[in-house]
Amino acid sequence: MTETTLQGIEKMVCDDIAARQALGIRKYGQTVQQADLPLEDWLQHAYLETLDKAVYLKAAIESRKALPEMLARELFTNGCGSVADRLVLEGRGGRDLGGLCFGVVVDRIRAWLNDRKRS
Repeated sequence: MTETTLQGIEKMVCDDIAARQALGIRKYGQTVQQADLPLEDWLQHAYLETLDKAVYLKAAIESRKALPEMLARELFTNGCGSVADRLVLEGRGGRDLGGLCFGVVVDRIRAWLNDRKRS
């Protein structure tokens, strides 16, 4: 059998698993395999972890939804030359904010993010 060298994301996941195992051994003095828990306890642990995961996912989704508005706020607060200005206005009719309303800038940021997703 040939040895496979892990790379990229898979290696990162394996490294995370090894780090979690080391943390668990330090914290509990044993591995999960050595832990003698009833099935109901394992299921409860998994259920609670899943609830935490759902909260983290929802927070990330909501944060991502708010990104266009956050960038537009930065643009209107900091004016030309800000990060949002470079993302939204370069290549889209110049760098002059003259007359652009907040909603138009938000729409442009959304369009830019959608273009990035497709490429």
